[in-house]
Amino acid sequence: MGCRADERSIIRRKRKFTYGGLRKLIRPTRAFLNPNIVKVVMDANGNALYFSRSPIPYPRDDAHKANIQAHRHIGIYAYRVGFLKQYAQLAATDLEKTESLEQLRVLYHGYKIGVTITQNAPVSGVDTQEDLDFVRSTFKDKEKL
Repeated sequence: MGCRADERSIIRRKRKFTYGGLRKLIRPTRAFLNPNIVKVVMDANGNALYFSRSPIPYPRDDAHKANIQAHRHIGIYAYRVGFLKQYAQLAATDLEKTESLEQLRVLYHGYKIGVTITQNAPVSGVDTQEDLDFVRSTFKDKEKL
């Protein structure tokens, strides 16, 4: 099953969600500290609690660093049609502007975002010149095969 199938699956299974997203476990490495990789924390039911460019959850004590369960948000979304109309009417928020993350507008206005784990996530997003260079080199390497 690919990312698109994972997205459709979450909307079908979780009727209470108007908006669905994907996440993938990351280890506290460079990716965890990279502000271009959006992190997400969830509640016990798979609802997003918060999205951030900062490392979340932040391991305050060294004892927690080895066991951290950090997830990166995969920027592919599934929406219910009715919600898209509502979203267009929602005012942007200070949180959204501060983090530059539109998901925070949804949470701020009280909507639930269902986030499910996928194993089919792309290796990386393309948010910076460094990301673009990485993707280009990956394709060049595959052309040589």
